[in-house]
Amino acid sequence: MRKDRFFIPTDYSGEFLVWRDRELAHQLKNVLRLDGDKVVFLFNGRGEEATVSLAEIKDEDLRFKILSVQSAKELGNKITLYVSLLKRDNFEFVVQKATEAGVLAIVPIVAARTVKQGDKTERWQIIAKEAAEQSGRLIVPKVCEALSFDEAIRVAAESHELNILFDLNGAKLKKVDGNIGIFVGPEGGFSPAEIGLAQEKGFSKFSLGDFTLRAETAAIMGTFVVSGGWRL
Repeated sequence: MRKDRFFIPTDYSGEFLVWRDRELAHQLKNVLRLDGDKVVFLFNGRGEEATVSLAEIKDEDLRFKILSVQSAKELGNKITLYVSLLKRDNFEFVVQKATEAGVLAIVPIVAARTVKQGDKTERWQIIAKEAAEQSGRLIVPKVCEALSFDEAIRVAAESHELNILFDLNGAKLKKVDGNIGIFVGPEGGFSPAEIGLAQEKGFSKFSLGDFTLRAETAAIMGTFVVSGGWRL
């Protein structure tokens, strides 16, 4: 049975929660037509979910009675996905599915072969929030502002225990664990110079198989495989 889950990024301590959100108030009152007997679930994107009943809606002000709070620690590897900007629908699809697969952050990158698209960080963050709501995740990944490839390489080298660059000519992916950065290029892949720079910084070059994948497929497949430390 599908749960009604809503994102409210705040602390869930206390008996009642008061929140102001015009859009959510409209959705609860006029779309779902909830009353005080209806139990819904709130999550704050930081690993907590509250079971609540709706006590009052007044204009854009919401008042919930907190019935219980549970915390969840996500299993698997801690993954940041660095992925080339793609055509609008394709990139939004990557954000949605990478959220469902368990990434902690998504960093759009501009590589040599990237077909430059507009940076719509705010919209992408909303898509990540909605994907977390739908999938049952208690963590909402952060969607960062776009970085150049060189800057992304520098940030990743300083931030992760292991960095993986996916390339058709890479080695067969082995079991990996820990805090991991994943790099997925644009259609046409990373340039030889970019691959060389990444390897100079200690990146591991792995393949996702023998076939050429679309960029969005590689991003989702790579994230899903690495998130559980699985072997292809």
